[in-house]
Amino acid sequence: MIDYILDGFKVIAAIIAILSSTAWFWELRLKKKAERRLLESTEVESQVKLLKLFTEIMNIAHARGGYEVSDTVIEKVLTPKVLKDNKNLKTVIQSAIISIPVGEASQDAAIAAIWQLGKTHSILNKASIQALKSLIKFKRDIVQPYLDDLEKEELTFCQKLIQSIKKCCILNCKNSN
Repeated sequence: MIDYILDGFKVIAAIIAILSSTAWFWELRLKKKAERRLLESTEVESQVKLLKLFTEIMNIAHARGGYEVSDTVIEKVLTPKVLKDNKNLKTVIQSAIISIPVGEASQDAAIAAIWQLGKTHSILNKASIQALKSLIKFKRDIVQPYLDDLEKEELTFCQKLIQSIKKCCILNCKNSN
């Protein structure tokens, strides 16, 4: 009788051990899923920040340093005389906006930064190539080496991908026979 009770306790203990380990594995699985979601969310957030930085660098590379609005000119625009004269209104409004220039060194550094970001971050590779193609119109001597390097790297990646696909096809053909 006691043996029967002890065997029952052993079975119950085994069931409890299985259930607790199952619960532990389930909890671990849920934690891993949460960590993966957090990692993906962080990755998306960092990519958004990177793209924002990239566009800010593009403005510098294009010699756009920002704009200021002249309060004095705005006050003149709001006078009844200027508001009635529609011919000069556009000119007066345009003269109220002052473009802040960007130095050549800043421009050249921004071009180098575009190249580096494209080389380092695959998400920016194609955007960097396109950006450099548009910048080459006015800074060919600075842009051309960077553009050539990125295009060469993209071509090398494509060639490696094609070689991998060919190898897979050859292996699949051999395995089929």
